[in-house]
Amino acid sequence: MSTPRQLAERRQLVRRLGLIAPGMAVLAVFLIAPLAIMLLVSFLQPGDYGGVKWGEYSVEAYVGFLYERDFDDSLVFNTDYLGIFQRSFWLAVATTAGCLLIGFPTALYLALQSERKRNLLLFLVTVPFWTNLLVRVYAWMLLLRNGGLVDSALGVFGVPEGSVGLLYSNGAVMIGLLYSFLPFMVLPIYTSLEKLDWRLVEAAFDLGANRWQALKRVILPLALPGMLAGATLLFNGLRQRGQEVRA
Repeated sequence: MSTPRQLAERRQLVRRLGLIAPGMAVLAVFLIAPLAIMLLVSFLQPGDYGGVKWGEYSVEAYVGFLYERDFDDSLVFNTDYLGIFQRSFWLAVATTAGCLLIGFPTALYLALQSERKRNLLLFLVTVPFWTNLLVRVYAWMLLLRNGGLVDSALGVFGVPEGSVGLLYSNGAVMIGLLYSFLPFMVLPIYTSLEKLDWRLVEAAFDLGANRWQALKRVILPLALPGMLAGATLLFNGLRQRGQEVRA
């Protein structure tokens, strides 16, 4: 027999499920259903004049992704697509990690400032959003090209001009991605830290914790939702930018 406390918990659970049900329904209709249709279509035979042949299933699309036909019509494993996906995945992971390493201290510094100074710094963080991505990338190309500002600065230290080849390298790609997507990490983390009850940090100090322990056991766990939100926004932003480049 259920106790009154258990009944209250069940009612609260039902109430919470009722609150999230509309949102889950929207996600099911506009996100899960289209993805399911795309998965189904990927197993259909392509039509002779475009489209697909409904009811005729095939895995040829997936075979063509991993293999290619040789001269004798035999299947040969093709690593080209996998190499591209691997490079894109690791660039996305490295960009997320770099934005997190830079964004968390930045957001923490913002949260600890006075309101007037904080508003000014937040304004500076959002300034890159006011400029088109193509303009920002082209500005970095001018800085990193042979004979550019960075190359000329390295020449002061005896590095021959054009010998480093910064442009069109993985390092240049990382710099551009970090610069473009850093605000996507800073702002969500700052939102979490702004709401943080700093009395918890003071209590940690009172109980004998040092700064590192307070950061690891109090601040980081409370900032974790902002980090996850920032990583989600960053990955989604990378995907959208990739679609724009392909278009």
